[in-house]
Amino acid sequence: MSLKEAIQGMDVSELSVIRGKVTSSAPLKIQAANDDKLLIHDRLICLPRHLTSYTANCSISGVTDSATIRINNSLQTGESVFILSFNHGKKYYILDREG
Repeated sequence: MSLKEAIQGMDVSELSVIRGKVTSSAPLKIQAANDDKLLIHDRLICLPRHLTSYTANCSISGVTDSATIRINNSLQTGESVFILSFNHGKKYYILDREG
């Protein structure tokens, strides 16, 4: 689900941005800051591509052939993140890392 899809069908009054800390990277689990009871599991998380590890095609200046590059950018245990809570706290979209 994209951020655009997530936001289009919802009431803005049900949105909130919270901070959290990654407590496990596989499976992904995030502990909400200032709320010891809110542990967000991977099945409730929408994770954008830029916060994952993935392979992409690229071109290098001066080289005629294209190349493949592996981007290792998945969230790691201990990192702080900003989270968009929606659907009355039933779904969470990870916006980005902190800092």
